[in-house]
Amino acid sequence: PPDLAIWPENSVDRDPERNPDLRALVESSVGEVGVPTLIGAIPDAPGGRFYNENDYYVPGVGVVERYRKQHPVPFGEYVPFRRWLGFIKELALVPRDMAPGEGPVLFADPRTLQKRPTEAPPMPFTSVICFENAFGDLTRQAVNLGATFLVVTTNNLTFQRTALSEQHVVWSQVRAAENGRWTVHAALTGISAIVDPTGNVVARTGLFEPAILRADIPPIRRRTIYTALGDWFPLVCGLGVALAFLFSVPVRRRREPPEPLEPRRPLVILPTYDEAATIEDVVRRVLAADRRVEVLVVDDASPDGTAEVVRRLAAGESRVNLLVREGKRGLASAYLEGFRRGLDEGHDVIVEMDADLSHHPEELPRLLEAIETSDMVIGSRYVPGGAVTNWSRARVILSKGGNLYARTLLRLPLRDATSGFRAFRREALEALLEPGVSSDGYGFQVELAYLAWRWGYAVAEVPITFREREHGTSKISRRIIAEAMLKVTGWAWRDRFRREP
Repeated sequence: PPDLAIWPENSVDRDPERNPDLRALVESSVGEVGVPTLIGAIPDAPGGRFYNENDYYVPGVGVVERYRKQHPVPFGEYVPFRRWLGFIKELALVPRDMAPGEGPVLFADPRTLQKRPTEAPPMPFTSVICFENAFGDLTRQAVNLGATFLVVTTNNLTFQRTALSEQHVVWSQVRAAENGRWTVHAALTGISAIVDPTGNVVARTGLFEPAILRADIPPIRRRTIYTALGDWFPLVCGLGVALAFLFSVPVRRRREPPEPLEPRRPLVILPTYDEAATIEDVVRRVLAADRRVEVLVVDDASPDGTAEVVRRLAAGESRVNLLVREGKRGLASAYLEGFRRGLDEGHDVIVEMDADLSHHPEELPRLLEAIETSDMVIGSRYVPGGAVTNWSRARVILSKGGNLYARTLLRLPLRDATSGFRAFRREALEALLEPGVSSDGYGFQVELAYLAWRWGYAVAEVPITFREREHGTSKISRRIIAEAMLKVTGWAWRDRFRREP
């Protein structure tokens, strides 16, 4: 006979101690084998509740120790806030609540209980029940009592033939490897298994297969790092992963510095929607800032007549062009159409700029000067000499916080990646647009800046003064902010695992 027999969770669906006929049947069965046996029972608990427990039976003695499940399944074995959730009719499927046990239990060496003389070291063991197997710290506490192996009892009847029984065995593999202990996974239905201390399954049954598993389990007393330190160990590991994620630098492509360039046909793209109050002033000041500059206004069918204002300007000035689109289609879409038109028409430098006077047209020459030795130039509010005026403190915090978030996660050496006042060389812009741009608003600006830097282009920042718009309302929205943060997080995660830019 074995040294120990294990019956699974609620293999006896009542309390043998209170039912003489059932007790006689259990004692007869245990006595027939003649060894200590772990039995799953369901006794009553105070307050109309019940316990789910493992009873340690010894032939001729009875129950010498009990372990009661500490972590019942919410809404499966008990209903939290039942008094306030009575309107949910499905809760009738859980008519009684399971009472939790008070702590882990160490069961004695079964050979000692049988009074067998042996020179082998003692083999006390511990157990958890079903759902508790998902919580590493419960198992760890039990092992720290001195258990030399672990027993998991379960009844997976409700899982039927789904993958959940298999997943439950995997949990036992995890618990075995965490604590370096042999683990006996005993299922009333489902899959039973014997797992070695490295997490390998050395014996198992199939689903709904009546069988007896036998194994020789040597005692193990050494403690693993996890057994000794508990959840501090995975927390420290998680912190290490987070720090590595934050401070690792994505691989940047090597590229030769750009050849000097003197812009011949710069194009300034002005996306508009209801900017009739400012567009004429902006266009005239842009044209006055540099005689080489041409202007393309991309208007989303503004109901305030923005397009009509631009048409009047274009009639008397050949450097002004208008592109009218149907409906309000967004900032990124407007810039992309403007970029393609500028590239098709042979412009060597293309500039983004707001049409609401938040960007000073008189600072345009500063960007054009910097583009002579760079592939991309950003008009930055947050480098020395840059400034923001007429903004609320909350808006400044939001802007600086967004840039800090992008700079930290993407390891981007730019102070103002969200700025919409910037210039591109033709060759760099063509390369950036080739794979497609996936974001809008702030995310659109960050994406282009990040791609330019990661692909090895020379990106420069020059100081500008940003002033809050004088007319209309800002088109920034919570959706645009949330999209930008999600996109930045996704790019950072992707690029930590994809080494090739």
